[in-house]
Amino acid sequence: MSEVWPSSLPQCPLIEGFSDTPVDTVIRSEFSGYTKVRNRFTATIHEVRENYLLTTAQYSTFLDFFETSLSNGS
Repeated sequence: MSEVWPSSLPQCPLIEGFSDTPVDTVIRSEFSGYTKVRNRFTATIHEVRENYLLTTAQYSTFLDFFETSLSNGS
């Protein structure tokens, strides 16, 4: 099930503070004489940070969306 970002919230993050960083998903196992390397996941994972300027009402909407619709981000 795909949840939709509430229309009452800003639709674009602020440019200031935005970052998109790929996460190292490689597992390395040391063996005698060599290192075995494999991916932890089949997809690339990115850590994305975004800033939004919200009113008190928008912040309440965001918390409700995060806690209820997204089950606290899970």
